[in-house]
Amino acid sequence: MDRPPFALLRRQLIELARQRLAQPPGNVQPVDGIAFAVPAARLLLGDDPTQFGPLADGFAHLVQLARRAPSAPPMLLDHEGRRDPIDHLVVLHLHLAAFNRLYERMPARWWSACEDSVLAAVAPAQWAGQFSDSAPPPDQVDLVLWQALCLLGQAQLLKRDVDIEIVDGVVHQVMAARQSAAGQEDGRALHAMANLALLRRSRPWARHVEQWAADLAASRDDWTTTRMWAIFALVWSPGTLAVAVPRIDQARHATLTTFDAMLLADAACAMEAFAGT
Repeated sequence: MDRPPFALLRRQLIELARQRLAQPPGNVQPVDGIAFAVPAARLLLGDDPTQFGPLADGFAHLVQLARRAPSAPPMLLDHEGRRDPIDHLVVLHLHLAAFNRLYERMPARWWSACEDSVLAAVAPAQWAGQFSDSAPPPDQVDLVLWQALCLLGQAQLLKRDVDIEIVDGVVHQVMAARQSAAGQEDGRALHAMANLALLRRSRPWARHVEQWAADLAASRDDWTTTRMWAIFALVWSPGTLAVAVPRIDQARHATLTTFDAMLLADAACAMEAFAGT
């Protein structure tokens, strides 16, 4: 399924993400910020054994964040000083995806350290389980889908069928309610949904992603002020490729934030997996 310009676009994403992630992440304090996720994002772009230890450290930090706020979603500070629970879930997803991609090549001490942290790090995402039998409120669809994505990442790593059942239920409820990504800020829900469809290898979910992407593409004329959400989803279908290409070109001529580079690294990793299906 690796087809032009798919392969070329993926190479462009890798180049963009690597350039930004090779730079200092900025002045955000690691205690509250996203900078500790840079090693995980780098590992989505290639095999770099020097990042295995920092990945394990990142998992340990995610466990601390989860335990620090057991009754509320953890939040991280971005480069603009904003706090958002979805930023935390993005960072959590990056760690799970990097570990899932490379655990077979990791030394035992780092592999064990990461695995031992997964359940505690993902614990905040269990909140999504309450929506396995009823649809989430429209303003929480993006949050719930990102939580479901993290649960699915955990399920793949730890072989937890119970998590897969929760995720299947949550996505079914979202799809049945026909929630539209057009109402979600910057395609955040669509970004998560595309990854869910890919990881679950679900044709019905994939068709939903294509329609969702088309709705989002039709609803926006100006993308210049948005983050690099849902690039993989827009590249997925020939019907929305015309939106994805200028988005990527925009990234090539803009000053990317560390968070945007992480989103592009995630998109490149998803495209790699998609091409191999």
